[in-house]
Amino acid sequence: MEKRPCEQDPDGWDLDRGSLQDWLGAIRACTECPFLRECQADRQRMYGRDKGPAAMVWAGRAFTASGDALDPSALVAYASAGNRRRRTAARGEVAA
Repeated sequence: MEKRPCEQDPDGWDLDRGSLQDWLGAIRACTECPFLRECQADRQRMYGRDKGPAAMVWAGRAFTASGDALDPSALVAYASAGNRRRRTAARGEVAA
């Protein structure tokens, strides 16, 4: 049975852990994944049309910590140094 790319590297789909490059790669991997339609249906069933899991890429879309959808261009701002410090501080970690 074929594995989903998100199962092989779940941290790459986590907007609290990865980098902009990781997130864009995750979006690309999702859009090429044979399970994309299943994931889209699961996400919509669980969260509604424009909401999603907190700080994750799921079914080819990125979502903020509050579950709001981000388009790829908004990921640049989300990945900025200031936002990275805030996300890291919220987890109680020290930013690099």
